Amino acid sequence: MEAENLEPVLCQKALAFIALLYAIEERGRNLLDQERLLLRAQESKPIVDAFFTWLSSAFTEKATNQSFPQSRQLCFGTGTGVTRIS
Repeated sequence: MEAENLEPVLCQKALAFIALLYAIEERGRNLLDQERLLLRAQESKPIVDAFFTWLSSAFTEKATNQSFPQSRQLCFGTGTGVTRIS
């Protein structure tokens, strides 16, 4: 990845957050929607919140707002048990 060559420490940190989320999703793969919602609320949401707190401190506010428009969608995904991460 080009970004990893330019900012290896930042990339590794971001990938660590993402890996945590994927591990939670894997555990919730066979749960009912309501159970998955509870799992996400208890475990994924704090990680997503921590990720965006870290992200905003790692970059300027302007860069974060312009470079990461997906943040709303990711935060939304923790509020439902139906949406599945692919």
